[in-house]
Amino acid sequence: MKYLVLLSFSLLFSPMLLAQWSAGVATIFPSNPYAGTDTEIKVLPIITYEGKRFSWRGPSLAYKLSGLERGEPSFALSLNLAPNELDTNDSDRLNGIKDRDFSFMLGVNYSHPLDFATVSISLETDISNKHQGQRAVVGLQRTLFTHPKRKWMINLGAELEYLSADYADYYFGVDADEQNNSVYSQYQVGSVLPLGVTLGGYYQINKQWNMVANLRWQSLPSDVKNSPIVDGSSAVNGFFGLLYAF
Repeated sequence: MKYLVLLSFSLLFSPMLLAQWSAGVATIFPSNPYAGTDTEIKVLPIITYEGKRFSWRGPSLAYKLSGLERGEPSFALSLNLAPNELDTNDSDRLNGIKDRDFSFMLGVNYSHPLDFATVSISLETDISNKHQGQRAVVGLQRTLFTHPKRKWMINLGAELEYLSADYADYYFGVDADEQNNSVYSQYQVGSVLPLGVTLGGYYQINKQWNMVANLRWQSLPSDVKNSPIVDGSSAVNGFFGLLYAF
């Protein structure tokens, strides 16, 4: 499931999918900041739908309330899976640490095109009773290169993410029960502000076939890096997909 979250994130770079179903395959290599875990390369199926108001990208759903035409400011409701998860069976160093499950996040998204870039803001809260936390992202995305007829495009983005204390403690902290069952001391992360950079784009081979790609680098805040179950100072996620539009 963690790979489907990356799929949905990466497909935000494919405006040519408007008002149609698409299916295909993707190669994904998500890094994991948890101690003793490795980066895995996976090949997975993709299914998406892009309508004028409604969109479905893997585990992400969105419904536009305004801004239906390209180039207009848009406001939408969204339902996503939080992009964090841990299966402790993947690491011998996490004995006694509980799994961190995906959480469903209900939120609102606002996107505003400017002359030089597009600004986006998203606010989300947990509705699955996993951690009762919140997540917010402020992003800036600029088109670096594009074909005159939009057959291909390359975008560069920057983002500032906010994770509430409940959210960050659930995914990166160590609670009292885990302290009793593992070699790690109890640790509370508190609210944090990770920074990230993205590079992505697409290439339209013909009317049916499209390629999409995305690379995302994120710097982990010191309060996350200092967690005893985290090993690393950054996370890098990559995606390459081939899609057929129906």
